[in-house]
Amino acid sequence: PALADMLGYTVDEMLGRSLFDFLDADERSIAAAKLERCRAGVAERHDSKLVDKQGNPVWAAVNAAPLLDDAGEYCGSLAVVTNVTGRRAAEARFRALVHQSSDITTIVEFDGTWRWSSAAGTRVLGYPEDFHHEAGIFSLLHPDDVELARRAFREVMAGSRGLDDPVVLRVRAADGTWRYLETVASNLLDDEAVHGVVLNSRDVSERIRVEEELRVSERRFRAVVQNASDVVTVVDADGTITYTSPSVEKVLGYAPEEFIGTQTRDLIHPDDA
Repeated sequence: PALADMLGYTVDEMLGRSLFDFLDADERSIAAAKLERCRAGVAERHDSKLVDKQGNPVWAAVNAAPLLDDAGEYCGSLAVVTNVTGRRAAEARFRALVHQSSDITTIVEFDGTWRWSSAAGTRVLGYPEDFHHEAGIFSLLHPDDVELARRAFREVMAGSRGLDDPVVLRVRAADGTWRYLETVASNLLDDEAVHGVVLNSRDVSERIRVEEELRVSERRFRAVVQNASDVVTVVDADGTITYTSPSVEKVLGYAPEEFIGTQTRDLIHPDDA
């Protein structure tokens, strides 16, 4: 009755009909092969796409085992069928989200062996979706970053590094350039649905480039200001000095730190105030 309810039939409507009448057309050849394996004495577990009375798809997890008569001969199959349509829909949504994400999701084994990467890996690094480097994922890293990556991986495996502790690594793209990826990892080896270490990597190459340009600009500015003969002073809205360049000592005889926190009006001649 549970299967009949699942598909919108009565038990009498289903009895005597072929199993294949309730399967999606694309599933029938697969089911035939599974049935042959069952006849050969092999138990099977798989997901099948059934069709209800209204023609709607129903995904079911099927656990099938061969039935043997007293002589040990195959005489049929026993199947336990569970409706997993909701689970399949959730999985489809998850796959769509992962596929569209700008972050690269990668699953590796406990020893770092590369198992799977999401489509973002192709978009960011340019490798085809079925790309797999025989030397493993560490072979794509800049030589100077390999030890950092291995140390971080060991810390993830030991449980001392979590999702709030990312590491930035240089990864070689398909065109030979280096991309900066900020990566966090989760040890899901004990999760029966994953059985691996999950890496989430975000391309931060542009951020690194901007930060480096900013550092260069700041170094250049400091060099110019520190060596200028003019006195450069920064004051806030109230006239309090928050910075003055070292040249103030040559011009006015004050050490720069003596100026910090003083008022500009206290330094100006009364006739010029």
